[in-house]
Amino acid sequence: MKKLLKNSYFLDFLIAVSCLLFVSVNSVFSVDLLPVFITDLLNEQTIILFYTLLLSALFVGTKYITSRFFDLGIEKTKFNFLIFFLIFFSITYMLRIFTLSRMYIIIMTIVFLFFSQLQFFIKNNKTAKNYLFLPVALSIFIFSSFFNLNDEIEAEDLSSDQEEIVSVEEMYAKFTPSFIGEFNINETFKLRKYSICCQDFKYVKYGQKSLGSIEVVDDELYYFSGNMVFHKYSLQEMVKSKERLSFELIPSNIKDIVSNQNLFIGNWESIKDTLVFDNKLYLSYVEEVEEDCLNIRVLSANFPSDQIEFEIFLEFDECVMRTNEVFNAHQSGGKLEITNAGMIIMSLGDFRQYDKSQDPKSVFGKILEINPKNGEFTIVALGSRNSQGLTISKTDENIFLETEHGPKGGDEINSFNIDELTNFGWPISSYGDHYDGTFKEEAPLNKSHKDFGFKEPIYYFSYHTVGSHGISDIEINHFVDSNSYFVSTLNGRVFYDLIISDNYKKISEINTYRLGERVRNIIYYKKNNLYILLLEDTPSIALLEIGTKK
Repeated sequence: MKKLLKNSYFLDFLIAVSCLLFVSVNSVFSVDLLPVFITDLLNEQTIILFYTLLLSALFVGTKYITSRFFDLGIEKTKFNFLIFFLIFFSITYMLRIFTLSRMYIIIMTIVFLFFSQLQFFIKNNKTAKNYLFLPVALSIFIFSSFFNLNDEIEAEDLSSDQEEIVSVEEMYAKFTPSFIGEFNINETFKLRKYSICCQDFKYVKYGQKSLGSIEVVDDELYYFSGNMVFHKYSLQEMVKSKERLSFELIPSNIKDIVSNQNLFIGNWESIKDTLVFDNKLYLSYVEEVEEDCLNIRVLSANFPSDQIEFEIFLEFDECVMRTNEVFNAHQSGGKLEITNAGMIIMSLGDFRQYDKSQDPKSVFGKILEINPKNGEFTIVALGSRNSQGLTISKTDENIFLETEHGPKGGDEINSFNIDELTNFGWPISSYGDHYDGTFKEEAPLNKSHKDFGFKEPIYYFSYHTVGSHGISDIEINHFVDSNSYFVSTLNGRVFYDLIISDNYKKISEINTYRLGERVRNIIYYKKNNLYILLLEDTPSIALLEIGTKK
């Protein structure tokens, strides 16, 4: 036993385990970019333990081989430091674990150097009793981190009975949002990410439910989660903080007014969008009009308020059955925007009902202009599949841009004039194809819009170029003076900076920036000249700023 405790390789292993476990447990350890077979096989805590032991073993093994067969002429403490951090950064990068806290990495560095230097000091000190001090100290350090990890396991590994007791609201209330890290995006933008609740509510784990929507009012950021829990953050705190964030949960009467109970559980029926205008909050979501029959409904409430009291603003009698063979709740639209004249623009998807978008008597597959005073509306565009992004154009207040979440290879960017009726052509025309690869007579997807009397898209994203893409939001790029717009994606996990021609007929320049995250929302915060992104994979809220080129 004495020989083991005095063995330098054993002590090196303990030092490595203590440091790696410390930084992994105390940081946000995101496993979202790991291969799926690993995340399906192991839970997050087991992955942390495996990661810690793997890197520690590689460190000791590499040190043993290099010291035995090579004489590098490097002082031992420096040699240990070099090998440990070379393995740490290379393996962490290879596993695509990008969320470890920089602060805790710095602390880990200090701890590693301290214990390494202490090891050499004790080894060179001939007093026999000193050898016990280091393994005891390391063991205490390891177990303190392990107990923190164990607490996380116990908190997440609830029995089914306990899960019923812990409400969604309690989960949000107990979660502590925190700074994840700062990332350089192509030396053009700087992205700062802050974790939000919860891993259990991620898109891939929670029935493919949208993460929700975000709005800025004065210096407050409001987050409306997909399962209808409402949060308020201080944007100034977020801008300045690289630690934990404070927030408030805002009570509401949402459960009293919503009929669709799928809104509150892991299910693809969700909140669609929010809009704050003239001291009113408008919220669109998928409602159950009749049993198993759905459409978009819009609620309104006085806002901001310490207690949100919703009332029905706009609803439709028309609905689509869940039991319909091709029903798709994702294909529901629901995006909200405001005109300079104070009218609301809202999109409605077709829920994959191919006969609806070209039917002038149906609201499905349309873009509406709505009077906020009385809820009366007119159709300003039809032939839409699933419009997920809307923005007023940069140069003409009557022209709006929309992002059309298309079929396979059919994502589009379109323009329309709110003073005219525009037809985008779906499902008669589309540059995409049906995902099942078949031809459908009711949805032929002809490869021209103009030839069939429809408006051509400004741009479409070919499947051969971008794969399964999933275009989402669009927002004016206020960083530049040109007619430029940010466009986000879901499955593509990128966002684009597009410059559109002044006549809104083509793209003159496109730049692609990879985020590695599904981007649900992009909104602009004028005071600090930055954008706020809602990211569905982490899940997190991110601040996007102009970067500093090297």
